[in-house]
Amino acid sequence: MSQPPFSVFLDIYGYRVAIRSSLCPVLENLAQDFAFFRTEAEPADSHTIELLEGDPPYDKISDAKAVVYTPRNVSYRSGKKLVWAAEALKAADCPEADRYLRLEYRKGWTI
Repeated sequence: MSQPPFSVFLDIYGYRVAIRSSLCPVLENLAQDFAFFRTEAEPADSHTIELLEGDPPYDKISDAKAVVYTPRNVSYRSGKKLVWAAEALKAADCPEADRYLRLEYRKGWTI
């Protein structure tokens, strides 16, 4: 596999990242936004992110619903330390925290 022609190298507090793409304007914007973390030479032990142009594979994405609150927000709002059940998208040890995770919708219109 050939390497994309453009690269940006970042060192974010010891986490080294090489971002590669054939989309030069995108990388130029990233380089400006992350100028403080930019390095000129690719670190030997960096992680690589390759940006590709194309449509997302919507047919392969699961139809999981968006989660509005992160576990940190739910813990803060409930006032308790939580054990987070990631697959169930809820707090395993705090059922009262569910009210911060699920929206209650009103009944729809009828004619």
